Amino acid sequence: MGIQLEWNIGEDEERSSIAVRSRPPRRGSRLGWTLMIPLVFLAFALGMVAGIGWRYVQVQRALQIDLEALIAELYTYIDIEDRTAFMMLIDPADATWRAYQAAWFDEMQRHRPRPMRPGKIVEARLRGERAWARVTMYGRSGPVVARLDFISRQGEWFLARPDPVDWGDRTRLDAPHLAIRCRARDVPVVRQALSALDAFTEEVCRLLGDSKCHVVLQLSPDPRELGPPSGVARMRLYEPGFAPPTLFQLGLPDGASIYVLSPVPLNLAQEAIRERLQARYPADEDASWPQQGLLQQRETWPRAVRTFDLEDGDPLIRLPSPTWVGVADQGGPSEAWMTLARRHIAEAMVRQRLGPLMGTHSYVNGAWALAIGVAEWLAVPQSFPDISLPWSPLEDIGRRIRAGQADLGRRQARDAATYIATRWGPGALARLLDALAAETNLDDALSQSLTLDQQAFQAGWRAYRRVSR
Repeated sequence: MGIQLEWNIGEDEERSSIAVRSRPPRRGSRLGWTLMIPLVFLAFALGMVAGIGWRYVQVQRALQIDLEALIAELYTYIDIEDRTAFMMLIDPADATWRAYQAAWFDEMQRHRPRPMRPGKIVEARLRGERAWARVTMYGRSGPVVARLDFISRQGEWFLARPDPVDWGDRTRLDAPHLAIRCRARDVPVVRQALSALDAFTEEVCRLLGDSKCHVVLQLSPDPRELGPPSGVARMRLYEPGFAPPTLFQLGLPDGASIYVLSPVPLNLAQEAIRERLQARYPADEDASWPQQGLLQQRETWPRAVRTFDLEDGDPLIRLPSPTWVGVADQGGPSEAWMTLARRHIAEAMVRQRLGPLMGTHSYVNGAWALAIGVAEWLAVPQSFPDISLPWSPLEDIGRRIRAGQADLGRRQARDAATYIATRWGPGALARLLDALAAETNLDDALSQSLTLDQQAFQAGWRAYRRVSR
């Protein structure tokens, strides 16, 4: 009986065990695990992204705080006229940039202009050891957005020259090139000028010793269309100033933005730039003015606007259509328009040769006069001195050009370039431009290119004019 009982108990356990093993699995439990695994991975990924995003925000915030502090420190030292402390915030590894900033600081203290005041940083970006910030600057004409560049040296930020990456790479240019854009109806007129201008461009390249010149000439049928297209245009209003240039961003009446390469942190160029840009869209502009009035305006307006765009690193010149300025009897462009085009092409190529930097303010007016003289000589070659012109020192000529008294100043500057081309040969013009771009002193530039200093150059030039009479 005991055995029977034991049997019965074992059978019950066996059946119970079999019943348990044969029970089907719960589908809901398996589905839950299937969903939980990707959710865990998703939560982990989101956490990683949130962490990276939080870290990025912290880095950007720290960068913005550091740059705002540096900008405020720069302007504090400007206000208290502490030149030594100001120079301690300039890139210590760039001697040329430091020379520009030192000259600018001295000029600021000499003339005491009312400087623009920096506001908040609109945007800051980090790129390796370099960074840049778009800063709202406040002046008499209202706020302007300026871009400042910085570089990190041993963990500290310094004000630096603009990153060359932002201005294109000229090494990709491989041959002289002149491109002209115009309306279809202007093609017959422009075609008659194309061969002459193309030959002129190649000749300028040869005289400058540069086989990679590229120039884009964009013609407009109406002066009101000479502004940038809707969207963003990059324009360089480059004249040698107290410091190497950086970017201003200005709004235009047609809703476009324009990025202007100009000295910063300065306010000296800002007011004039804004006025010149606004002058491009006068409310009472009338394209039906008498042709003579337009030709008179041609002498001042294109130079005052000084459009020097960069399109993929190439100079882009904006000029009125020859049909708007005036057509010659033979159906081609007038000689006045051809001279205007040659002047702008030559000046653009000279500026391109000089690069974005050219010397310090201690000699910039004299250097500017020589550079403009070279461009004028290339556009309207002269093999004899213009003895009808009054003689003026280089500094006075450059100052007159920069003050807007361009006609006489440019003719006198061309006279100086004529003396160089006659005395040392046209090849000396290229050597002179290279020296002006590389040296920080006018005497050194003249010594390097012409083997004499500024005083000897001007004495020889004056004697040359007397003998040529």
